[in-house]
Amino acid sequence: MQPHCRVRPSRLGQLAIVDALVSSGAPIKVLYRTSSDVSSLPPSVAKAEVDVENQQQLIDVLQDKGSTAFVRALASTNVQLFVPSELGFPARDEEGLRVPVNRKKYEVEMAAKDAGIPTATVAVGCFAESSLSISTRDYVAAAYASIFARTPPAQLQGRAINLPELKATVREIASALKKKKHGTDPQIITHSLEKVEEEIEICIERGIPLSLPWWCRKSWGDGTLAKVTASDVWEVEGYRKATLEELVVDGKLKPCRDIPPQVVEAFDATFQ
Repeated sequence: MQPHCRVRPSRLGQLAIVDALVSSGAPIKVLYRTSSDVSSLPPSVAKAEVDVENQQQLIDVLQDKGSTAFVRALASTNVQLFVPSELGFPARDEEGLRVPVNRKKYEVEMAAKDAGIPTATVAVGCFAESSLSISTRDYVAAAYASIFARTPPAQLQGRAINLPELKATVREIASALKKKKHGTDPQIITHSLEKVEEEIEICIERGIPLSLPWWCRKSWGDGTLAKVTASDVWEVEGYRKATLEELVVDGKLKPCRDIPPQVVEAFDATFQ
C-alpha cells in the first residue's frame, strides 16, 4: 500500500482484499482488535493490536507507518489518505441516513472531512436506473490492490470511486435464473412502495437488521440510488471480468461473508 494511506475495508470480501494487497507487494500494516483472529495473515505483514478508544496508542501505531475513534487519531498523524468502510450503496437522503449502518458510515466520513483528513470512498454493486451493477469479491480485491497499492494518495484525495464489474437488468437476471433451473421461471415477488416504507420504519424502530435491504429496494425503485452513484469508475487493467452466466448459471458466485441465521430466517419469511 502506498505509504501513509489508511484503508478500512468492511467485512465484505475482507480477506480477499487483504490477500490482494499482500500479493501486490506493497508495504502493509494491519491494525486489529484483541477479539480479531489474524492467524491467517502471512508473517511478512506487519500487525499491531490496538484499542480503538486509546487515542495515543492509535496515534503511535499510525505514526509508525470503524469508527470515529480512528478518525480522531488520524488527525494527529501523518496519514495522507483515509478510506472509510463504504463498499456498498452511498446514502445521502434523509431516510437512508436513518438506517443505522448508513448513518455510522456517514458519520465516520463526515468526521474525517471535518477534521481536514484527506478522504476517498469506494462503492461497489450500486444500482443504476434499470440495471444492477455487480462486483464480485475477487474483482473488489483486485481493484483495491490496483487503487491503493499503485496510486499516490494525492491522486485519490476527494474521490468517490465506483467499481462496477458487470451490469445486468432484472430481466437478464431472471433469464439466467430460468436457465439455471432448466427452464423453470423464477418466482417474482412484488411489494408496494407503501409496504417497503412501512418495513423500513418497523426495522429502524425495533432495531431489526433488515432496514438496509428494504431501503436499498426502495432507493433502486424510486431512482434515488441512480442519482448518488459515483461516476468516477475505476477499471482494473488486465482483469477478466466475470459474466452473469458464469456467476448465476455456472454457480461461480462466491459468498462475501457469512449471513447470521436470524437474517436468513427473516429473508425466508419475507420472500415466500
